[in-house]
Amino acid sequence: RARLEFERVLKLSGESADIRSRLGLVLFNLALLVPKDLPQEKVVLLEEACAQQRKALEKTPLAQPIQSSLRAQLLSLSRTSLLAGQYQRAATAAEELADLELQPGDWRLAAELLVRCAASGAAEASPADSERTSRVTDYQNRAVELLKRGLAKGDLTVEALRGDEKLRVLQEMLVLQEMLVQQVSQVTMVLQVMVVLEVLVAMVVLLVMLVQLAILVSQAIMALVALVAQGVLQAMMDLKEMLEKLDQ
Repeated sequence: RARLEFERVLKLSGESADIRSRLGLVLFNLALLVPKDLPQEKVVLLEEACAQQRKALEKTPLAQPIQSSLRAQLLSLSRTSLLAGQYQRAATAAEELADLELQPGDWRLAAELLVRCAASGAAEASPADSERTSRVTDYQNRAVELLKRGLAKGDLTVEALRGDEKLRVLQEMLVLQEMLVQQVSQVTMVLQVMVVLEVLVAMVVLLVMLVQLAILVSQAIMALVALVAQGVLQAMMDLKEMLEKLDQ
């Protein structure tokens, strides 16, 4: 009844962001009243509650109360979806929660939810279920990416993550990825050094060729000068001989 009343008021208010956010809150409270053994029904209400908050944020993107409401409802949606076995929905809600960047600890919280998605999916997967196994790895990789973003923004520290037992499964992945990055960096550095050496060798070869060319040019000039000098000397001697004959 309260939901219907809010929807009526929402139409009368011209799609007010505040009224829409309050409608989302009503849906959220209704979800909380659903028995715990009916997680599927709770997920439906929570999904709709989050949708109302998103629409409200479209009109007022910087409204802190609406952002906070969406954060709380996304967290509840992710946790409830896990209970309902809807791991993809739970993972998506967790990532959206982190993307809000409302609290520094949300990066870790979202990563923990993704780890739970991976753990639950792995427990249900059979050795022949390659698709589900692939999704488990995907959840873990997405969790790692969230932690990396939190570290890059300074909201998380490596020391704090090392002590988090809930993220233990990711720590080896983080170490492995760091090792792979280091290896790629080392290979890249070696390739860069090799390219630089090849350029230097090419420059040395070019310099040697230029020196050889300069020597040949200088030799040609010297030969030309000698030839000209010989011609001039011969002309002077001929002129002298002609003058001597005239004197006689």
